[in-house]
Amino acid sequence: MGGVQMVANRKVFVKARLFELNKTQSELARETSIPRAFVSMWLHGRYILDENQKARVAEVLAIPVEKLMS
Repeated sequence: MGGVQMVANRKVFVKARLFELNKTQSELARETSIPRAFVSMWLHGRYILDENQKARVAEVLAIPVEKLMS
């Protein structure tokens, strides 16, 4: 169950951060040049971002990349 909980936590955290920044998943995708479908799949635990993608997401969300590891 640990993996399922990690995905749920990441999804809640990222969605909350997007809300704080007044951004949508589509805007996150556009600003990171990651396809929208991949962003959605990542949030649901069906896609693993590479290190470069994680760095771009962290930059757009204005958080340390380590926050995306859990």
